[in-house]
Amino acid sequence: VILMKSEKPCKKIVVKFGGSSIADNERLSRAVSAVVSEAKKGTRIAVVVSAMGKTTDTLLNAAKNSSNGKLEKHELDDILSMGERTSVRIFCAALRTNGVESRYFDPLDEDWPIITDASFSNANPLRDECEKRVKESVLPLVEKGTVPVIAGFVGRTLTGKITTLGRGGSDTTAFLLAEALKADEVVLVTDADGIMSGDPKVVANPSRISEIDVNTLVGLADSGAKFIHSKALKYKPQSVDVRVINSAHGDL
Repeated sequence: VILMKSEKPCKKIVVKFGGSSIADNERLSRAVSAVVSEAKKGTRIAVVVSAMGKTTDTLLNAAKNSSNGKLEKHELDDILSMGERTSVRIFCAALRTNGVESRYFDPLDEDWPIITDASFSNANPLRDECEKRVKESVLPLVEKGTVPVIAGFVGRTLTGKITTLGRGGSDTTAFLLAEALKADEVVLVTDADGIMSGDPKVVANPSRISEIDVNTLVGLADSGAKFIHSKALKYKPQSVDVRVINSAHGDL
């Protein structure tokens, strides 16, 4: 009897790129290269992207100024979603041209996975529905090595209206995906070196905290720390570690 050595399961990660880490051509190329490099090692990856740079602010200002502030919240959400919906198309196309099979998810897709209530501008994900849809639509892609690219910050109601998730929305999306995909890790790519002991604009020479318990981080977020929003942290799976890296490294 020959006992075959069982294959080691591929590592599975969810990577979120904040707007600052894909703000221009150079940063976008670095982000794409990091995903390509990791995918070619055999890592299974799902990508969540924010709007590039200050796109959301630009859209918000344009929408409010042109309508004298009279837009309905659901109309504003539809407009604000365009930043992320553009990012996924660009990121997906770049992955493909670099030899990595990819597919983007847009909230108008029939199999869009992030379903929310109708609290426009600060919608709450319907966790069970999200988990079911991620397992049906996203997991099969990840398992065969295709990289799904999903618009962060954006949701859709059961009746088909586009919503936005409010502050920290892209992190929320990453955590929901990680839970349903049973990911090994969430990687948050930002323009900071990590979570610091104090605000660099206020505290001289703050040190980087190498590890922090999520409950402590919730406390910091609630007290005004801007790194990650407490609403997003409510969706962090207990069993999944989160790593924060600076986009400047160009390596996941």
